[in-house]
Amino acid sequence: MNNILETCQQYVDRRLSEGWEIVSRYGCTVVLSPPDGAFLRPVDLRNDVETLRPNAAGDETSIDAQIPFTAYHWDKVDEAVADDEDTYVQNNLTTIWERDLYHLPPSSGSGTINFIKVYFRCYQTGTGAKAKPSIKSNSTVTDGIELFPSVWPNWTTHSQQWNTNPANGGKPWGSDWSVIDNLQIGVSLKGAIGGTPACTQVYVEIDYVGVSAPTVTTQAVDDILPTTATGNGNMTDNGGENASKRGVCWNTTGNPTVADSKSEETDSFGVGAFTRPMTGLTPGQHYYVRAYAYNSAGYGYGGEVEFDTAAGWTGKISGVTNPAKIMGIPVANIAKVKGVA
Repeated sequence: MNNILETCQQYVDRRLSEGWEIVSRYGCTVVLSPPDGAFLRPVDLRNDVETLRPNAAGDETSIDAQIPFTAYHWDKVDEAVADDEDTYVQNNLTTIWERDLYHLPPSSGSGTINFIKVYFRCYQTGTGAKAKPSIKSNSTVTDGIELFPSVWPNWTTHSQQWNTNPANGGKPWGSDWSVIDNLQIGVSLKGAIGGTPACTQVYVEIDYVGVSAPTVTTQAVDDILPTTATGNGNMTDNGGENASKRGVCWNTTGNPTVADSKSEETDSFGVGAFTRPMTGLTPGQHYYVRAYAYNSAGYGYGGEVEFDTAAGWTGKISGVTNPAKIMGIPVANIAKVKGVA
């Protein structure tokens, strides 16, 4: 399987089933160690993680040898469970760095990316050989920290984490997942006199805060007339993704949703206050109103507010052609004017 989308709790459960161990806990964080204990992996249980494995050759295939010798390099390092001696790539001839890069399947995650973490499982015959992970983001190739692989027959899994995107001036990865869809990962190997490095597994984890429904508050309705009013809302948190819809909904029974009457606009909306016209109201009616916003995680509703529309005009005043206001008095208060029937 070339990609796995999990909550971090599911991720921890899977890793434990693969022989990893929990070495410590603090707050919402669990610290894991792989079976060979080569590194520690802190996991924030409030986040999500997507694992991507190679599915095609990338822009470089420079490592000179593969076992078996047929097909492609990427399919020697794509397995979910490391097969070690069965398939691997190897710098068999040179004492210079050789690099392979691999394409990845399309991502399925959404939200704000915290970091990416590349895993690579290596060994060497003899001593002195080196290995390091590599990534290509946009047109920028970046190598990780080089290390000396363990000596045959002991394969060891290593990892390196990138908290920022090297192709974006070292800025955070952000929430644009097209960057992940264009990402390539790989490994670089350097042989030595008496040392031959090999790699049997490469994959990447994307740790991110998943998208949640927007957080919205509802403000008091204003501009109240017999059949119209203005609803007010404020999106205080977009949930990690801009809203594609926002508006107000209303009914006469309480707890309104978008299945009831609504006034909506569509675009790409970040946090901030908004207003929507409410039309087609009944004069003298009691209404319940909620503001809302929508993103790919669903609808977020604000609290409920109530209001009464103004009573409709039924009386007559000689010479008055616009009874909406009498001497500056709103129509809702006309019935209080002495002598008006």
